[in-house]
Amino acid sequence: MIKESDLIKRKLIRTIGFAYLLLGTIVLLNSFPSLTGFVIYEDIPAQVGEIFGFVFIAVGIFVLMSSWYESSSLGKREDYKINH
Repeated sequence: MIKESDLIKRKLIRTIGFAYLLLGTIVLLNSFPSLTGFVIYEDIPAQVGEIFGFVFIAVGIFVLMSSWYESSSLGKREDYKINH
């Protein structure tokens, strides 16, 4: 059986991953203010915003994938304990 603390940890990691994805999307959309009219910050050049947006999205995907890998490995460890 998976511990409750492991479930909470997995949910926290997934929440952080989704937060990075959301932040990356916002920063990326902000890099194209003429296209969307969406402006949060104005002092940073568009190229820097694009880079930061892609980095945040990549980190978010990486964190979500690591939480998925962690949850699948937890299940395998539990199956191993039960079966052996």
